[in-house]
Amino acid sequence: MRIVLDSCLLLAFLRKEKNWQKVKKYFLEAKKGKHDIFLCWINLVEVYYKVYREKGEIGADKALSFIKKLPLHLIIPDERLYLEAGRIKGFYSIALADCFVVALACQFEANILTGDPEFKKVSEIAKVVWLRK
Repeated sequence: MRIVLDSCLLLAFLRKEKNWQKVKKYFLEAKKGKHDIFLCWINLVEVYYKVYREKGEIGADKALSFIKKLPLHLIIPDERLYLEAGRIKGFYSIALADCFVVALACQFEANILTGDPEFKKVSEIAKVVWLRK
């Protein structure tokens, strides 16, 4: 299965918050080749600045180093992805970083892995896999 990871779940995984073990399971399965997990650099920056605010530069750099070792594909947006995210932002009332998650899911025909209810708004254009208790 192809999966685009939402930054909220990546943060939950790093902080060992609700659903972190379910996210860990997806990473373990990806390591075995069961999943391809994608993360846009825009969403990685979102995680980075949130960890930076909590733990400072050293903590954010450690988190970044850890994330880069996870079995996921870090995607640098190209013009097509930026424009698709812009179209999504123009049509749906969701956060800009979330638009990149949706655009990436559409580009790779992937499922969005999230617990964020904001993604209900885009469930008609992208498949959403909900992580709940």
